[in-house]
Amino acid sequence: MRILTVASALTLLVACGGGGGGGSSTDLIYTGPTAQAVIGNVSDGQTLSVAILASSATGMIDDVAEHQNLSRATPFLPGLLKALSSNPITPAVVNVYQGACGGTLTATLDGTASAITGTMVYANYCINPEGFAILINGTCGLTGQDFGGTGNYSEQLSVKDLRVAVAGETYTCNLTFAATYTNNVIGPISFTCTYKAPDSKVYLASNYQVVMGEGNSSLTISGKFYHPNYGCVTVTTPTPLVYSDCSGTWLPTGGSLQITGANCVTATFTPQSCSTYQICIDNGTQTCQTFNWPS
Repeated sequence: MRILTVASALTLLVACGGGGGGGSSTDLIYTGPTAQAVIGNVSDGQTLSVAILASSATGMIDDVAEHQNLSRATPFLPGLLKALSSNPITPAVVNVYQGACGGTLTATLDGTASAITGTMVYANYCINPEGFAILINGTCGLTGQDFGGTGNYSEQLSVKDLRVAVAGETYTCNLTFAATYTNNVIGPISFTCTYKAPDSKVYLASNYQVVMGEGNSSLTISGKFYHPNYGCVTVTTPTPLVYSDCSGTWLPTGGSLQITGANCVTATFTPQSCSTYQICIDNGTQTCQTFNWPS
């Protein structure tokens, strides 16, 4: 049975303290606006695109008012999802795994292959999907069910105060996660995540459904995203986002991300290449602007 290992899927449990942009779990409550967000112009579309990419794909959240932040493409969520699904774990045995770039994951599980419960403790556990180092600290609660030993199984995880450090900046997350595997291949991932970003603001990705391509090469997203400065938007990918290695920076270079706010106004983020991306606002009249990725 393969167990999702928190560095890549945002799902974990138990308090382990703040750190960086962290804090106690009592801090990780989204208290921002919940009404549909007003998307008034291309700048709003940029800001929301950055935040959503950070919650579900690549990108960082700092002060997200400027499109330059889109270039800071480090896999926060996908990296976490990838770590969650990386190690085979045997029931009723203590397993210790070494991180690809340091630290350990200690899994203590009970039960049988058909019904597993237990915990996974991340201690400076480091992975580097696509060359981006992700450092994880925290404790994850896990349950799982195997369907006949054929590589078909499901697992559910929960976590509080998981600390995920990417590019020297720390996110603190409360998350629940569920996934089903068929022939040992992970299917759609369902999760809800409240997290504090490096800007010290709390964001909420609610009822997300995520499908990741091999090696994080593509990403399909649907769900609702709550931004502390804007409110709620509906998130979809009309065509899966495609990622490429752009001279050492992992950037979206194809597909599209659509954000729908109040009055059915949409903002569409369309990466075009390693050099450019486009933001379009449609409020009955479409306005588009093309930007260069910062060098």
